[in-house]
Amino acid sequence: MTINYIEVQQPIGTFYLCCIPASTLIKIVRVNARSQDADGIQRDLSRSRIKSIGDYCSDPDAVFPTPIVISVDKSAGISLDESNHRINFSEDSCIGEVIDGQHRLWGIEKSEYISSFNLPVVLMFDLTIEEKAYVFSTINSNQTKVPPSLIFDLFDVSNLRSPNKTVHHIARVMNCSVESPFYNRLKMLGKKEQSQKNATLSQGTFAKTILMLISKDPNEDARLIKRGLKLNPNDKLIFRQYFIEEKDEIIIKILLNCFNALKNIFHDEWSEPQNNILWKTTGFRAIIYALPSLYKKGIRDKDLTQEFFTSCFYLFKTKLTIQKLSLTSEYFPGGSEQIQRRLARLIVDSIANDNIKQNNNNLLEVKDIQDFIDNIVDINKYELYDIAEALDKQKTSYETLKVIPINEKNVFKLINPYADVFIEIKTDQAHALLKDIQNKYMLGMDYESWLAYKESLEKDD
Repeated sequence: MTINYIEVQQPIGTFYLCCIPASTLIKIVRVNARSQDADGIQRDLSRSRIKSIGDYCSDPDAVFPTPIVISVDKSAGISLDESNHRINFSEDSCIGEVIDGQHRLWGIEKSEYISSFNLPVVLMFDLTIEEKAYVFSTINSNQTKVPPSLIFDLFDVSNLRSPNKTVHHIARVMNCSVESPFYNRLKMLGKKEQSQKNATLSQGTFAKTILMLISKDPNEDARLIKRGLKLNPNDKLIFRQYFIEEKDEIIIKILLNCFNALKNIFHDEWSEPQNNILWKTTGFRAIIYALPSLYKKGIRDKDLTQEFFTSCFYLFKTKLTIQKLSLTSEYFPGGSEQIQRRLARLIVDSIANDNIKQNNNNLLEVKDIQDFIDNIVDINKYELYDIAEALDKQKTSYETLKVIPINEKNVFKLINPYADVFIEIKTDQAHALLKDIQNKYMLGMDYESWLAYKESLEKDD
């Protein structure tokens, strides 16, 4: 194969910029992961990143302008025609090792669109192992992550509708409307202005959190909209149908009713947001985690007014008083997802299923454990752990479920206060169900080892 090149001179030496079809490039390069080869400099390939990039390739505007960097083998048999600025090489053998861009290249390969991409490629010759490692580490360590608030703000530039653009619009309305409890309290572009004494949430945090109630895959939704295709509904995401029907004003009204009610019940905390966690990331995300349950209760009662949410938060405040809890970092330390969900559970418990007998008519009984899991929106590792532990020991460490023994029947109830569902489990069948869950969701590991494994992966990320 013969291709044109541009010669580039930089302090490290000379390299050559060219263009190669992705379908050709994937056949003539390799990846040397350090975990498999002592001389390798690459990370292990991440299946999730490859899938994400492969999905992105379906975007009508997909673009990969950053070069794939290749260290050319001395034995590659590549020849340079310097007078015509051309490179000649065989398409039947490997020419070198990928230094940067492995996930882009393999993601494109896994897509259905590999023939659509010609890729910019940098060819570097005669690199030692030390120089390969230097180039790799320099490229990957000097990248500055774009602030999430700026990313959401840039969606406003697009003329096309998308979940990201919608939540950016909602954030702007909430920050600019004097009727909003977030008026002048969101750090737009992630920066706090001098006039924003009480700004405790960034635009990025606000938008990303609301997004959870609209879409599980906002990028895929945006691609479908670009291609003129319909979005699939999802009853577990309470704002999704409003988004599909372009009724953003209803989403805004529900949020205004909810958070204005919160402001009225917890006015002291709203007035001094720096002194509590309710109006910071921990409290805000907890409210959003609890909102699907509040919304379902409101739909049942045919009432989503501010007065409805006020009654809900009054019960929540009463529960805090009874349990002698305050909304401070002393009682809710760290701000982790686990703490956020713990606070959300307090809210849900106070209004939904705190009195099981009284609210039993609002609970949906499911017949098998898979239906029980399927009814939980965006089930997380702690909820899965609690289900497994409940089946094993009839107790939960993270309190995402209620376990109620019914001894006379040799049965116990699992109740999920978020999803308003329950299931009755026969004690003598519990361990078989546990084994099924561990095989399906926990890589065949016991639930304690699986949780430790999941947490170790997050630390590495």
